[in-house]
Amino acid sequence: MSDRSQQLRLVVGLGLIGLGVLWLVSTTDIIADDLMGWLWVVAMGVVAGVFVWVYRSTEELGALLGAYISGAIAVIILLGQINLAGPWIGVFVMLAIAAPFFFVWWRDRQQWWALIPAYVMVAISGVILLSETIAGELIGTYVLWAIALPFGVLFLLKPRENWWALIPGGVMFLVGLGLVAGEILTSGAGFAVVVAVALIGGGGLMLYNAMKKSG
Repeated sequence: MSDRSQQLRLVVGLGLIGLGVLWLVSTTDIIADDLMGWLWVVAMGVVAGVFVWVYRSTEELGALLGAYISGAIAVIILLGQINLAGPWIGVFVMLAIAAPFFFVWWRDRQQWWALIPAYVMVAISGVILLSETIAGELIGTYVLWAIALPFGVLFLLKPRENWWALIPGGVMFLVGLGLVAGEILTSGAGFAVVVAVALIGGGGLMLYNAMKKSG
């Protein structure tokens, strides 16, 4: 057995023993729950560091994945410790799931399929975050526009071949726009906002035409 392999076995063995002891302690009342949480943050951070060391030693992608998962768990526990629970943990989990897919695409641009689940996870994280701050109708607009965006990108990449993408994308965009208009009109200052936007837009269009003709 090589020295490097022996070192890896030693480090992994010590790490497993340490996690086992920490898990056993967490089932008792020896240490307060708040302090126990911080100990788990440190422990998972150390585990992530060990996986990074293993990856640098062996270049095994499995070790890199282990480092990523351990680090993500450490951050999730940390968010709970600093009272950022609720939507923020959900957002982080969705983005953490999306990141490996982005990494797959970044390593090999031919693996464009990885962008699909990555985009879905990012879009869901937006829903989780917005659910705490805006009205339900506007969340519907966000979802519809999030669906429309890939169709718009697909059309822009090859307009002649992918002209059909404008149909579903345009429908989703217009329905979402209708939800926004409905929300504005039903609000207290909705009519004033619509009039102001119309006046500003009309004035801007006239200025653009005037400057274009003078140029």
